[in-house]
Amino acid sequence: MKRKRPKKLVLLLLFMGIGLAPACGASEAPIPSYEGYQERATALEAQGDLPQALLAWRVAAALAPDNADAKVKIEALAAAIDQAAIEHYKQGVVHFRAHELEKARNQFLAALRLNPGHAQALFYLKRRLNRPDAEVYAVQPGDSLTQIAATRYNDAKKADIIAYFNDLDPEKPLRLDTLLFLPELGGARLPARQEIDAMLVRARQAMDEKKYIEVLEITAPYGETHYGQRRIRDLNDEAHFGQGMLWMEQKQYQRALEMFGKIGPKHKERDRAIQQARKGLQAQDAEETLRLAQKQFNQGAYKAVILLCKQVLEENPGQPKAQALLDRAYYTLGKQYLERGEEILAKETLKELKPEYQDTAQLLAQAQGRLNARAEEYYRKGVKYFLDEELEEAVAAWQKALDLNPQHPKARQDMDNALRLLEKWRGLKGDDKKGQ
Repeated sequence: MKRKRPKKLVLLLLFMGIGLAPACGASEAPIPSYEGYQERATALEAQGDLPQALLAWRVAAALAPDNADAKVKIEALAAAIDQAAIEHYKQGVVHFRAHELEKARNQFLAALRLNPGHAQALFYLKRRLNRPDAEVYAVQPGDSLTQIAATRYNDAKKADIIAYFNDLDPEKPLRLDTLLFLPELGGARLPARQEIDAMLVRARQAMDEKKYIEVLEITAPYGETHYGQRRIRDLNDEAHFGQGMLWMEQKQYQRALEMFGKIGPKHKERDRAIQQARKGLQAQDAEETLRLAQKQFNQGAYKAVILLCKQVLEENPGQPKAQALLDRAYYTLGKQYLERGEEILAKETLKELKPEYQDTAQLLAQAQGRLNARAEEYYRKGVKYFLDEELEEAVAAWQKALDLNPQHPKARQDMDNALRLLEKWRGLKGDDKKGQ
């Protein structure tokens, strides 16, 4: 009876790079056989590749589930692998204690290749090799942090320091065979968890009383502490935010902005608070500029007032105080020009206002009326020059009339006629010179 081909197993072998050599002339992969994988497992074991040999034996066992020899071989090989991993680990410890750190690392890596779950080898690789000054201690039956501290440091009170270094809860019992860091402390002292917890209680009490600066002073010495770091950071963010808002109420926007800038980016109110502080700072700057503008207005420096108010309005469009002061400056300056007889400047200035602003419309009409009267005077002078055949003077007079009143009904037409006559006259004069 033909044995069924285990399709899933074949796919697994191809995926993992373990397969049989294709038969000559065969159009598809050969049927896996127990004998083939038995030979492969034996060869791998002889080469010292125990993990791959174990995998090959497991494949062989899957092909022949009733074969007792494969099961025995798997158990023996698994035990050999565990023992080899232990030996590599022990050699790593020997090298570590001799300060041969690179050799120790290689041995621990070899142990993990054989047994990826070897916790002690992984512990040395991840932590001990990075801190060779700290002793490693395996918890024994009946041990407690207090007893270990008394034995290691002659000071049972240093139990909290051991808990701190190993990120343990000092109130909970130790588990058997747990590996502990026992650092060389020298004269240094690290904050114990109980001290940090007490600090957080004091800081929280100050926070509840809205003593934000006091909160920051209490937490400052613990900013880099691993234990409680997140709680300290959150408390600091809350204190920075609260103090910033207090300064906002006092209109100390620059100090508030600096305080908000120290808040962590994940704080949900941070960006909105920064935006509010910036707006407050802009408004404060605008108020200061407007105070200066008002002072300039009182001194009659209306052009300076206009420049200052425009500056405020560029940053704060529609700012009512700035707009009101700007209108007053334009109006007062326009009237001043009109009183001096500078109708053109008066007209240009008053046009910056809405016609309904006070009596702006009447002032504009008055200025234009004066300009029209002066334009008429220049027009009549132009007519006199024209009749006296002084064409260039006539053109100049009519141009002044148009400058004063661009809508003069006759100045434009008469000036154009004079220009044509002047052109012909210049042409005739040129022909006379050629004839001579």
